Amino acid sequence: MAVLPQRDIIQEAVSFLCGELSHNKQRASLLDPIKEELTELKRLIHTWDITMNGDVVGYIYQELQNKSIKNSKGQYFTPHSIVEYLSRMSLDHITGDGIKLLDPACGSGQFLIALFKKILHNRGGRLEKKEASKLIINSIHGYDIDPVAVKIARFNLMKISGCGPEDINIEHLDFLDRKNKREPGHLHKFDLIIGNPPWCSKFSIEDKETYRKQYTSINSGINTFTLFIERSFDFISPDGIISFLIPEAYLNIKAHRTSRQFVLKNSAIKEIAVWGEKFRGVFAPSISLIIKNEPDPATIEKSIAGIKFNTPNSDDTETLIPQASFFKTHENIFNINYSKKAVNIINLIENRDCIYLKNNADFFLGIVTGDNKKHVSEKRDAEHPDPIIIGRDLKEYFVNFSSHYFKYDPSRLQQVAPQPMYLNRNKILYKFIGRRLIFAIDRSGMYSLNNVNGFIPKFINMGIESTISILNSWVMQYFYDRNFFTIKVLRGNLEKLPLKVIQKENQKKLQSLTEQLIDAEGNSDIREKIEDIIFFEYGIKDKEAYIINQSCKSQCQIIK
Repeated sequence: MAVLPQRDIIQEAVSFLCGELSHNKQRASLLDPIKEELTELKRLIHTWDITMNGDVVGYIYQELQNKSIKNSKGQYFTPHSIVEYLSRMSLDHITGDGIKLLDPACGSGQFLIALFKKILHNRGGRLEKKEASKLIINSIHGYDIDPVAVKIARFNLMKISGCGPEDINIEHLDFLDRKNKREPGHLHKFDLIIGNPPWCSKFSIEDKETYRKQYTSINSGINTFTLFIERSFDFISPDGIISFLIPEAYLNIKAHRTSRQFVLKNSAIKEIAVWGEKFRGVFAPSISLIIKNEPDPATIEKSIAGIKFNTPNSDDTETLIPQASFFKTHENIFNINYSKKAVNIINLIENRDCIYLKNNADFFLGIVTGDNKKHVSEKRDAEHPDPIIIGRDLKEYFVNFSSHYFKYDPSRLQQVAPQPMYLNRNKILYKFIGRRLIFAIDRSGMYSLNNVNGFIPKFINMGIESTISILNSWVMQYFYDRNFFTIKVLRGNLEKLPLKVIQKENQKKLQSLTEQLIDAEGNSDIREKIEDIIFFEYGIKDKEAYIINQSCKSQCQIIK
């Protein structure tokens, strides 16, 4: 007998658990070795209270699937807390009774179950079977490209409502296909479109070509969830709500620029909630985005977005940010750090007599050896005569050399800058990777590895000690955190930092304090004196200074 793919076996097992009879003897026979266990599991499932204890069949299906299959489809089981939150908040933005809602990538129906429960609760609790059927038929709709997921969603909705299969509006179809002949003609508009669309699904060459012709969001980069956002506007009612769980990268990555522009042009942002890393085994910080279909540009311009940080280190408060501010950001980044307080402080920082590193510094990159194990040694010898600074050597203001050596020979190395730049004894080095800005003066003229970049400042009216005092300050860290969103410390971002021209008397003080700090290899009392001078020079009073300090210290705790 031919061996069937694992996918077919899983589908047969799920069908059995959902109470369906197999019409394929070959497939059904594959379950014989585990028929007793499946029968016991089926008995449990049919007594399981989904509304109280969750979607057990969907969970089993997700666990059975091979990880690579889930990755290729972008499928992951949405945390229950997010499903409940997004369902509740979305319904709060909708008025009236005859609501129609859709999950266009419904999976096993988690969002549909949560919405059904919430609507029941809003109507006073349990409904008679006739009323429950009416609610299911008129309100609850779902699509999915996975036939097994559709089967589970149908089973779950029948189980919680008591409805028959003919009442369940779950369709097996591709939501992104704008030429789909099977799209039900009577389901053109919905009051709420909600869910967790696939992230990073793999596309065929043919799919990419098709989507390029059909979607504007693909112009800056292709990703499934941005296509789902754009496609949802074909289905949403005039004042309808679209609520999706999507990657946090949507807020600021260049590849999503045209999607952000589409959202800004066509909707009013009601809420962005930041969730952090909620998916087990997946490094993908997430956000939920709630937007209202809005054709009036004047209304969009006046819209206020509520920003919530639902992360372990947050106080779960809401910040209000004008949507208009997102029209002005670079590449229409959704800068969720620009609260009213933050904007006032940023304006204080920028509206000073400032100079910039752009055109005032010679930047260089650290050395790429191509093989650190081969080229870098902790022992100095004939093969490794030259000292080289690595990332962990850099502290704020000074270099704590950890005795690493190599040989400067451009013919043997993968990437080097001109040698005089490394040997310069009046240069500033900085860590290339990290949320916390760390700058150090190198007085010794040493080489640096590729995780340590640098520049030689060329300011006429400000010394290197004043420059590095600003760059390491809480003021500049606050400005950086609220304007740039990459863990890489990029030259282009550093060149945009507004460096206040320090008064001559304070430059002398900063020179002395910096030398003391370097000699002491860090001292909190000296550091506080430097911070006080920087606050004074930027015109920042005690209230704003407190906000800056608290924000930066909190960020440092998160990094640790």
